Amino acid sequence: LDPKLREIAILRTAKVSGSVYEWTQHVPIAKAVGVSDNQIAAIEKREAATCFNELERLALRFTDEVARGVINHALRFTAARTRRQYVYPARHYASSSDDPALPPMGLRVRLKASVDISVFPKQARVVLQGLKTYGMILADNGSNWYISGAPSPGWSNDDLHSLGRITGSMFEVVDTSSLPHPGQ
Repeated sequence: LDPKLREIAILRTAKVSGSVYEWTQHVPIAKAVGVSDNQIAAIEKREAATCFNELERLALRFTDEVARGVINHALRFTAARTRRQYVYPARHYASSSDDPALPPMGLRVRLKASVDISVFPKQARVVLQGLKTYGMILADNGSNWYISGAPSPGWSNDDLHSLGRITGSMFEVVDTSSLPHPGQ
């Protein structure tokens, strides 16, 4: 993990958890690896300031989610093969195949309510509850069922690897045809 991202995430975790010791120990370290005074002030005030680039904002958001124990949005995932079609919210397709058995870009799936997530480690349960509540959206071609996210030192790789026990048959397709389509 990039040292600057690491320190941004540590400072945010310290602020969210109220750890004064962690904050005071890591402010000088953060400055030494390039975190600006404006960024430190924004983290301290818990502001979403423009002084962060896109990757830094993602690290802050995911750090907040780990600290809160909640993911309150859909995740994105990939599929090896897709159809030459897209559904809202997607705005593109990435295939030349018209095979109706393949999913279109923008397909939203949700983890079935019947899937028992209580047997998973805590951080995996955070992800799984997010998948039950908000689901995930097919956003690109890639490995089947690959979920991407921003790196954060607050996430446990061991916990996240347990998500490999979830299979495609544990998801259901969400009908989004009746949802409003902003911008249309």
